[in-house]
Amino acid sequence: MKITLNDLYRKLEIPNSAISKFNEFNIDTDYITNLFYEDEDKFFEFVEKNYKEKYLEILFIYLNIAIALYDKYLEQNIDLNIYYDTIDDIRIWANNCVKEEGIYGLKEIYWVNEHLRMRLFKLGRLQFQKRDASEFMKLIYSKGLNEYVKKDYLYFVHIPEGEKLTSELAHDSYKKAKDFYKDDMVFACESWMLSDKLELIMNENSNVIKFRNDYILLSQIENVNPIKRYLRSNSDLDNKVTKLEHDGILIGEGFGICIKYL
Repeated sequence: MKITLNDLYRKLEIPNSAISKFNEFNIDTDYITNLFYEDEDKFFEFVEKNYKEKYLEILFIYLNIAIALYDKYLEQNIDLNIYYDTIDDIRIWANNCVKEEGIYGLKEIYWVNEHLRMRLFKLGRLQFQKRDASEFMKLIYSKGLNEYVKKDYLYFVHIPEGEKLTSELAHDSYKKAKDFYKDDMVFACESWMLSDKLELIMNENSNVIKFRNDYILLSQIENVNPIKRYLRSNSDLDNKVTKLEHDGILIGEGFGICIKYL
């Protein structure tokens, strides 16, 4: 069973205008794909040198790497629905590239790299990324949580945009993650969704606040406003955040861990 670029184009809703451009490219995708798997640092050095801010070319390169990734899922007997759910982030970030740069393509080369290296999987509504926890251990120990975090890694949770986030969907994702990784899992999240200022812009019964409340909040960064990147311009939420920003209040972002699924 094989997958083709045309299959990916359909699955990821790549527009015909982009596909036409792809057909004009003279890119040795076999060489770049081999480099991707041989040496991660050299791969990024090559991409930065040759394709910096060439977002459509980068998208084409990553789609070709996603073909090779498909074979790795087959080799490891991973459900192909997880493959398609995971690489769907390429579609999301390609559309975001239009919003942010006015150009269709892919600029999140380091982020999508995690998907293509099988270091991140979308399992239900949420994405999960197993990461070294050493930089967080001092903070975790200072809060007296070391009895729960007994390993040197955490499972970081990411929330891709574009879908509702209900408590039921979140719970289902955590269960899927436990089944997939077959591990005792302490989840971690670093996001504006863990901000301690969410009540300024949302009802206390909102799904986002319910998501946050599953976490023990350990730290806050006050001088950032990453939420702005994900808001629809002139939406009610965007207007609330903008007004607060004018008043000198940033939503910031929080870091926390979730131990309720141990």
